[in-house]
Amino acid sequence: MPALSSSCRSRRRTDPGRVALLLALATVTGLTGVTGLSGCGLGPEAHPVVVGADPGGGGFPSARPDLRVVTVDVFLLRGDRLVRVTRPVQSAVGLQAALVALSQTVSSAEADQGLRTALPSAATRPTGTVDGSVARITMPRGFDRLPLHEQVGAMAQIVWTVTSHTSAASVRLIVDDAYIPVPDGRGQLLDRPVGRTDYVDWAPVGVPLVEG
Repeated sequence: MPALSSSCRSRRRTDPGRVALLLALATVTGLTGVTGLSGCGLGPEAHPVVVGADPGGGGFPSARPDLRVVTVDVFLLRGDRLVRVTRPVQSAVGLQAALVALSQTVSSAEADQGLRTALPSAATRPTGTVDGSVARITMPRGFDRLPLHEQVGAMAQIVWTVTSHTSAASVRLIVDDAYIPVPDGRGQLLDRPVGRTDYVDWAPVGVPLVEG
């Protein structure tokens, strides 16, 4: 009978308790090449692989960003009239998408068409919720300090854009956690929600007051 190698002979003298411990470790870790359990000379994996890991990602599944892009109709100004344009928005829907799109700066292509916005630039975007038929929009500070004519134009933009993308029929503005009166299309301050009919003089050509 051929002589056993020194490595294999040593296994015959292995303490049974040690073998049981190695078997338990193999079951927990999933390693099949633990020394002392497999054929002579086999060892553990040099580079364990995490199942489901992103290769090159540090061993953990990577979060993939949501890259959905939607097109949103917003209303800009040409003189004292609204004009509907389309802007792309990433990873937003409904009221959020409308406010993100409306807050974008006027592009060079839009400016070339004589379009502008009355909304003031701000470090933060407007936010809001829809409660029944009313959209409650929280504006950054400074909106209530715009010249009256610019406030009218900005309100026309907000009302027509928001009511295009939500179930809201009117808008109420909030500044510093309090409702503020806003001017209608003729500059009269109103302390109530305002809708498209309050800015009929600014209505875009070809767009109905009620869209169905």
